[in-house]
Amino acid sequence: MTVRTTMMRAALLTVLAAVGLGVGAPAAVAATSATGATLAAPSLSQRDNLGSKRWMSTDATLSGVTLYAVTTTHAGERLRGYHGCVTVLFKNSAGAVLGQTSVQRYGVDGSAVGNNHRVVAWNNPVSASIAVNTTSLAIQHWRC
Repeated sequence: MTVRTTMMRAALLTVLAAVGLGVGAPAAVAATSATGATLAAPSLSQRDNLGSKRWMSTDATLSGVTLYAVTTTHAGERLRGYHGCVTVLFKNSAGAVLGQTSVQRYGVDGSAVGNNHRVVAWNNPVSASIAVNTTSLAIQHWRC
């Protein structure tokens, strides 16, 4: 990760935390199971190489009935950009998929053409029945 990427991600996370939407929120921000037990907020960070010097990374946390995420899209070629998509899957303790976020689509340019690096904070509402039964997350990135 470049210094620029690290600084941009840190700045976004600081802003999100300041308004109470922190990605990577502490375990104190937690869901309650059907039995009343407090569950730590599921979170995940993942980076995927999409080929031809293209990659995406996402940091995601489920807090209550909202998924908060920061996605970085990067193109390393000088003249070719691309569009990348991301979705986050909600899984239960058995590993079964309970649902997923809407697909987020982000485009970047080649480095000689324009902005080849994009960092976006986004969120997605989650139904209460899915949120309370989610114990882990899975992230899917692809070129779209």
